[in-house]
Amino acid sequence: MSFETPAAGLTGARGRAWLVDLTRGRDLLGNDAQYAAEELQKQRGWGHSSFNQAMQVAEMADVEQLALTHHDPDHDDEFLERAEKLCRERFPNAVFAREGMGISILGGQPKLS
Repeated sequence: MSFETPAAGLTGARGRAWLVDLTRGRDLLGNDAQYAAEELQKQRGWGHSSFNQAMQVAEMADVEQLALTHHDPDHDDEFLERAEKLCRERFPNAVFAREGMGISILGGQPKLS
């Protein structure tokens, strides 16, 4: 398992390559995904990732499951549910982390609880 927290230093190709190498082949990647792509343009330099950036790292690193975390507090549940559905169209094993959610990684495949 790897967990990527908000980090402005991990932007650009060099930071992304480092993160992909760090997470390659993991069963689970927990990744900051505070913004939709269009929001990220307005928040550039704030040190947060977009849903698309998190999925790109997961795809490049060939991780089994992606837990998208650190949601923007301005996003309501309806927005997050729609975004999660769209993310699953691209990365079927994506899940938006929720308060109180558990993910067991013992014994192979990650399991939500």
